[in-house]
Amino acid sequence: MKPKTFTIEWSALLGALIALSLSLIVCLIMIFGSYQYYNTTAKWGEEKNDEFGKIDGEYARTQEALEKSKNFNFYQRRFKLLKKEGFFSNMTVNLDEQRAEIRNDLYNILEKQPLFSQELQVLEKTRYSFPHIVIEEQFKVYETSINFLDLGLLHEGDLLKLIKNIERHNRQFAGLFNFKKCDLKRNSANDIDETDSSKPYINANCVLNWYTSRIETK
Repeated sequence: MKPKTFTIEWSALLGALIALSLSLIVCLIMIFGSYQYYNTTAKWGEEKNDEFGKIDGEYARTQEALEKSKNFNFYQRRFKLLKKEGFFSNMTVNLDEQRAEIRNDLYNILEKQPLFSQELQVLEKTRYSFPHIVIEEQFKVYETSINFLDLGLLHEGDLLKLIKNIERHNRQFAGLFNFKKCDLKRNSANDIDETDSSKPYINANCVLNWYTSRIETK
């Protein structure tokens, strides 16, 4: 008996081989194209990130410059206002002599007010420090407390008039003046008798701070 033999019909497989070959070629092209696309996309992303970083940096620098400009304008306006108010004292001004003048003028003001009693204390100037702020050692700010004690008043309106007169008068002196506080105490538990103006109904104690600055090289 003769052994069986197998004959390959290449003509029948030709179409399948061609289709397989084309499929492999297409797959390779797709893989290569995807790889190229990934590289291109990654490179494009890196370029855009670099561009964004540059733009973001420029934006941050612009914002910083704007903030500095705003701060400069703010401090410039503040400086001009403080200079106008006399906070930056002229070096020719003798602060001790001016302190004596202020004390005498305040005594005159108090004498002209409808007060039943009054006591004035102008303390010695002390060095004022700015918390959490570092300034040059040559630039010194001084604080002088002026205490108005035991002011006997008929009513609150007299105190408001006194404060306005003092504020108006102090504009002629160098430096800044600021009423720190005023403590009021009623002397009578009874209602105020508007027909009786022979005694004080209110006692006041006020503190006025006087601020001056100097640039001292020694």
